Amino acid sequence: MDTLQNFGKNVSNTFSTNFTPFAARTQQFVKEQLGQADDKVSEASVAVSSQFQRLSHIYAPKFLLSEFELLELGLESVSAPAPESGLELRTTAPHIPAFELPLGTGRGWCCEKIRLAEADMFLKWNGGVVEKTQLPADYRELESRVDALQKVHAKMLSVTSQYANEAYDYPPNLRESITDLSRNVTTRIQALSNAATPGEAQDAITAPAQAPHEPKTFSHAISRAALASSQLLPASDSLASGLEKVSTSSRQIGQARLAMDKVIVENLNNPWTTTLNITFRNVARERQAVENSRLLLDAAKAKLRQREQGGAGGGITIFKKDPAAEAAADEQLRHEIERLEDEFITTMEKAVESMTGLLNTPEPLKGLSAFVSAQLDYHQASVDSLQEVAESIGALQREQEAAYLASRGRA
Repeated sequence: MDTLQNFGKNVSNTFSTNFTPFAARTQQFVKEQLGQADDKVSEASVAVSSQFQRLSHIYAPKFLLSEFELLELGLESVSAPAPESGLELRTTAPHIPAFELPLGTGRGWCCEKIRLAEADMFLKWNGGVVEKTQLPADYRELESRVDALQKVHAKMLSVTSQYANEAYDYPPNLRESITDLSRNVTTRIQALSNAATPGEAQDAITAPAQAPHEPKTFSHAISRAALASSQLLPASDSLASGLEKVSTSSRQIGQARLAMDKVIVENLNNPWTTTLNITFRNVARERQAVENSRLLLDAAKAKLRQREQGGAGGGITIFKKDPAAEAAADEQLRHEIERLEDEFITTMEKAVESMTGLLNTPEPLKGLSAFVSAQLDYHQASVDSLQEVAESIGALQREQEAAYLASRGRA
């Protein structure tokens, strides 16, 4: 029995000696980790709060800050109504308000409160909590038509912009361009190696390319290939004559295509691009002004309703209310709402005028008409040229077949 008791004491002493420091260290480690976590949470909270303040200051209606502008600036010998009350605030020295606030508050606290109210108003306005002033149905219809017309311009230009690219119908022109570049570089190197003076070397470097510019269209490529092929055959060969005619016809078609491209770029792409980049942006600016005016108006109405209901969302205020000053502030806010309503109507009339002018302009159809006419001229020129060369090559074919049959008959 004594042996068991001694064994128990030894085990207890061993546990206390070996595990108690470990438990203490573990407890200390946990406390340190919790302390670090609290610090990180505090830092994150400060960061989120500062970001929220910035967003609320950017997006919220600025007129809500008017009650605190003088207090924020701390100007000398000025007065302004206190927020949520009719108490008159007088500052006798910069940044020193004449009334006392609870510990931890002050002008920064006041501005912080109003900025949070602004942010709340902005978020509610976007979330549909605050009733928004309805836009007329005609105005919304104009907006839909403008948006549709803008999409038309963007979609068409995404395709017709290819007319500004000379080689849009002949992608392999890159290989020919590399060949031409290599030829020009070789020519310049030879001229530079033959230069005897620094002036001649400079002329060899700055001299323009000797090779004339060859259009990179598919028709011009066919023309060059047909001409080069005809030169490989005897001049008396019927195939050589046919290739020469194809070369001439293809060059004519290529030139007609370049003329078509020029007309389309000048009469469709450029005007439509200008409309898309300038006119639509101006209209968008007018529409945004309407949205801004509506935001300010709705915020002012919401603030008036809030005051009429007896407070700022049921919160606790530290200011003593003065009924006379409250009535004056309400009247001032009503005048502000009337002014904002007039501003809202004015901005909406300007936006309607801009959108109507954009929708009624004949420029889009004018450009589309030029586009179709240019294509018609190109295809008509292609038909005329191909019809002529087809008749000539057909005659050459009949002559060659007759000669071939005659030679077979003699054989």
